[in-house]
Amino acid sequence: MIESFWRRRPACWVVLLLSAGILLAEIVRPSTRLLIGGLVAFPVLALFFRRRVLSSVKLCLWCLAIMHLGLTVSSVRRHEIEADLLNPGSRGDRISFEGTIESQPETRKSRIDVEVLTSRVYRDGVGQLLSRRLLVQIPTRANRLAPDSLAVGDVVQIVGTLEPFPGARNPGEFDYGRFLALNGIRGFVVADDSAGVMILARDVRTSFDHLVGRSRKAIYQLFDRYHHPEESSFLKGVVFGYRGDLSAEVKQSFIETGTIHILAVSGSNVAVVTLIIFSLIGFLRIPHRLSTGFTLLGLLWYMVITGLSPSVIRATIMAGAILLGTVLGRRGDIYNSLASAALLMLLWDPLYLYDVGFQLSFAAVLSIVVFYPKLEHHIESLRGGVVERWKILPVLKLGAVSVAAQIGTLPFSAFYFGRVSLIAVVANLVVVPLSGINTLLGFATIVSSSMSDQIASCYAALNDLLVSFLLQFVLWNSKLPGASLQVSGYGVFSAAFYYLFVFALFFLRSPKVMRTLVTCALVISNLWIYKGIMEAGPQQMRVMVLDVGQGDAILLEFPNGRRVLVDAGPRNPSFDAGARTIAPWLHRNGVSTLDAIIITHPHDDHLGGCPFLLSDLVVHKLIVPDT
Repeated sequence: MIESFWRRRPACWVVLLLSAGILLAEIVRPSTRLLIGGLVAFPVLALFFRRRVLSSVKLCLWCLAIMHLGLTVSSVRRHEIEADLLNPGSRGDRISFEGTIESQPETRKSRIDVEVLTSRVYRDGVGQLLSRRLLVQIPTRANRLAPDSLAVGDVVQIVGTLEPFPGARNPGEFDYGRFLALNGIRGFVVADDSAGVMILARDVRTSFDHLVGRSRKAIYQLFDRYHHPEESSFLKGVVFGYRGDLSAEVKQSFIETGTIHILAVSGSNVAVVTLIIFSLIGFLRIPHRLSTGFTLLGLLWYMVITGLSPSVIRATIMAGAILLGTVLGRRGDIYNSLASAALLMLLWDPLYLYDVGFQLSFAAVLSIVVFYPKLEHHIESLRGGVVERWKILPVLKLGAVSVAAQIGTLPFSAFYFGRVSLIAVVANLVVVPLSGINTLLGFATIVSSSMSDQIASCYAALNDLLVSFLLQFVLWNSKLPGASLQVSGYGVFSAAFYYLFVFALFFLRSPKVMRTLVTCALVISNLWIYKGIMEAGPQQMRVMVLDVGQGDAILLEFPNGRRVLVDAGPRNPSFDAGARTIAPWLHRNGVSTLDAIIITHPHDDHLGGCPFLLSDLVVHKLIVPDT
């Protein structure tokens, strides 16, 4: 059964081997000669010895060739990024440049963030023609620059300071600099103030990027025109994946209810776009093949407008494969289609593998494909009686889809967010259908706005009511006691054992699958044990100084296993170091108990986070100075 699965789905094992090679690039940094040599040697050996050696040896050679391909494309991509980065030569490195605004400026509390594609860069009094995409932060202290005065396509001159890429504030936290580099940003600049920005020309670009930027801006302005601010910010997220205007409270509520996935454009959005385009073209009586071509063009445009996020790229590739299959009269295999989508994306950019959206998107879809049929089989066995009389079979099936997706994505949620939602299944029963209606009404507003302002206003008013209810529902659920569970010390081995347990639960009656699972469990257990043995050594005292902003928080780990926290960082109306930094870091590293918290002196930047830590952790002793 397992052998036939892999034999009938070659794209699956190819993408797994390619991914293994990409991950290997994190450990080894081979020379260019070795990369080129491997790319040539492995395929040549496999072809030369195809009749002289055993089939298992040929298979190993091809596997090594694919892994080496992953290693090569990942190494080349990393080298390209490192070569293109603009790093400061010293602290306070001054820079001046001319360029074109490539993204819609985002207004923060005290600054404007904007991406600029440079044409000329001046450093140390020397100018050179250089095309780099830079993230520029423009402080608004001088109040000389109105937030809406910058627009996509404007040519600007900016003077400021070239800063190092912002890294993770503490080990294991989100690495913003890595995120920027993976998304095409090659430098980070802080402008002097608003006076350091000069607009040289207005809206002169006619490039493809400029057209995309203007289209995106027009759509966002349309949402702002027809909807209230909170509803507009939500619709930008659910329809186009833009979450810049959402408040931190709203984002956190979606995380805690396990519904954050609806704010990432995915298969459901692509399905709605396909439906709308097909419906519009259907009125024109266009032949099927031509309408399929127009639909594919529309999907590609939507993919670009939404920012080329991994989830929408995956959904677009799979939708394209299905549409082409209908034209050619062929039905594809879902596993091969999913693996082919991943393969195309990783060959285009191997660093997609490290993107959270890529991981969550493929994990959710694969989990639905594997587990939903089995859940549906059990639901079908409930036909008759109360289930049939109350017509709740569709509700149970919808819940089964949510359960299947949650099964696959739970380890990723635990690892990246440090929390697991306990009400995700119930919340998704309401949120997923409603967000689908929101998406459909959002597109209806966009399309009808060009024909009738009254019709667009009616669609928008109805959508506002539904969005308002949805947001209130999510916020209310997030505040329920036990809505989400804090997860501590979740890592690769925890995820591996979790997936083994889930597969064993679903395939308990399949002897072949169970034998494979037992073998995998033994291998993983041995790796886990040997990892512990290799890491075990002379115990030393460790001192971890946590970055909590203006304040201190120092964790002392003694050789006897005791842990003491010295100071607890600041707290103010918008930031609590205990809740936002210290407790999440401790939980992520498997620490739920402190032997003591020592407060060196009673200033808010040293004891501000203490109340939350005392309520969230087990603290045996609190030591404060005499006052």
